[in-house]
Amino acid sequence: MNQDIERRIAEIIAKEAQIEVSLLTPTAKMDDFDVPSITQFEAIFAIEDHFDVELPEDLEDQTLRGLANEVARLVAVKERA
Repeated sequence: MNQDIERRIAEIIAKEAQIEVSLLTPTAKMDDFDVPSITQFEAIFAIEDHFDVELPEDLEDQTLRGLANEVARLVAVKERA
């Protein structure tokens, strides 16, 4: 499941930041590609909308894998509720 989430998040980030999805490795951060902060916020909002979750503002691991892990955790919590 995390790989599916990671793939979808990469697609969202690539679309919002207008970068090639193939460049987004699991350890990539949007800062690595000089993505402007407003675009980063738009990408985060798009991720939240797609998965119907709210990511914490102080998320420590800003990598693609970190985002995917947090989204997977939030989705699992939501499904248990």
